[in-house]
Amino acid sequence: MSHCDCNGKKMTTFKVVAIEFKENKYKSGEQEVNRNLSCGFEITKDFQTESGVVIVMTKWEDEKEEDKKETMKNVDLRTFSEAKKEVDHK
Repeated sequence: MSHCDCNGKKMTTFKVVAIEFKENKYKSGEQEVNRNLSCGFEITKDFQTESGVVIVMTKWEDEKEEDKKETMKNVDLRTFSEAKKEVDHK
């Protein structure tokens, strides 16, 4: 199943981060959200809970970029290197 938005982008990664609003606990969730944002994730949804918040983060790529990756996965790597002579180990 492909998850695409209206701008021709495809969801490639999905993360859920829980942030607990307790002293010494919220910092780790805060750091994870900031790290994910710096890696290209976006906050898609957030849900308030009794003890904090749950944040849903997604990473999107252009459909065309994903197609390029698929093409490269199927490339015959022999086309990128010279054939080496076999060595007779007798």
